[in-house]
Amino acid sequence: MARVLLMSDVHHCELVWYGVDTDTRMKRMVEALQAEYEREPYDGLFFLGDYSLDFWVCPPFGSVLNRGKSYTEKFMKEVYPLLPPCPKYMIPGNHEQYGQERWKALTGFDRRGTMAYRDALFVLLDNFAADLDPDFNSDGTYTPVDVAYIQEQMAAHPQAKHVFLCAHEFITERESEDFKTLVREEERIMGLFAGHTHLSHVLSLGPEWGNKKLIRDGQFSYSHDIEHSTWGWREIRFEDDGTVTTAYQTPACDLLINGQMVHHEAGRQDMWTWEA
Repeated sequence: MARVLLMSDVHHCELVWYGVDTDTRMKRMVEALQAEYEREPYDGLFFLGDYSLDFWVCPPFGSVLNRGKSYTEKFMKEVYPLLPPCPKYMIPGNHEQYGQERWKALTGFDRRGTMAYRDALFVLLDNFAADLDPDFNSDGTYTPVDVAYIQEQMAAHPQAKHVFLCAHEFITERESEDFKTLVREEERIMGLFAGHTHLSHVLSLGPEWGNKKLIRDGQFSYSHDIEHSTWGWREIRFEDDGTVTTAYQTPACDLLINGQMVHHEAGRQDMWTWEA
């Protein structure tokens, strides 16, 4: 058995959500991830973007251009070193419009990459690859999937029986026919995994995508459906019999919602299984 965790939208920033300031929230996140690792060690932890609001277009606006402060840098210096000792990867979200050189200087990672584990391949895509290193705040510029990159990575890892395409976001109506065809016809592709919406769900993409799934990875910041998509991460679990399962995991937490303290029990939800 092996497993990997996917996280997105932790938004280390200046805002307070649910009565919890950002430093306390980051502390709770690290403690929750460490407790999960001690309960059952995981083999990878992949972040799918939005560590910050560094170039945010809304008040109080992006901290980089307006206040000269990078919360991505702060995350790497103060939070990242405290995470459990497993392989990790970080791709940017729509709020980290750093060019490749600056992104790598800040994080040590490329803006896209692959992580191979046993017979699984995680292709971590950069779908906000335009208008980088801006001199203005924005919500980022979505760029369609680089199909050739996926094909190259899959060809370089022929042993991978399970391929997971991960990005900060997939806007399927903006994607190419080549990408639809690849997802539909390539049996090794298990599905698409993304954050951005701050929600947890499993959505069928329909026949033109081979009825494969777009699976959301939730958040550790805020949600427009906080009662359902509370703080957490998505687990992908590889069983010894070849079965692969995924579920959204939520650690226990107390959040101030509409003036009332609400306790969320630890749990698992929005599950999906690929049979061996």
